[in-house]
Amino acid sequence: MPEFDQPIPAPTTDSGQDQGGLWAKVNPFNAESMAKAEKQSGELLESAKGGGFPVSENAGKDLQDAITEALGDLDEIMYEADGLAEEPKLGTGPYAKQVAQHVQQSGNGPRGILPMLRKLRTVLEQSEEALKIAMRNYHEAEEQQKQTFRQ
Repeated sequence: MPEFDQPIPAPTTDSGQDQGGLWAKVNPFNAESMAKAEKQSGELLESAKGGGFPVSENAGKDLQDAITEALGDLDEIMYEADGLAEEPKLGTGPYAKQVAQHVQQSGNGPRGILPMLRKLRTVLEQSEEALKIAMRNYHEAEEQQKQTFRQ
């Protein structure tokens, strides 16, 4: 059975040459990649909470809209993919049972698509929260500057 955490093979040309490049380094269904993204979004959130960076409303609005849209799209994908959490009914023979278990594991197993989508949701939620805090930080800094000039 194939492993779902293996790198996706790089596309090749008609002559079989590896196109490599970025494709060879990117696998959105790789647990390690998702763990790194989750860690980085958590660090971004902590930095924002600590006042590490401000973001103006003008700069943040488009990012916020993109994250909101991505979360909506992800919700739709997760709703449609939810059926992958159950073993399909393929029959009672040993091979049918083996295939059904494999299909279920590819959907909701430790390295399945559903856990990866949940991690992606966490990344997006943490990024959204960090952006909101950073925008609030900018607004507060702007208000403090206004107070300084009023005195």
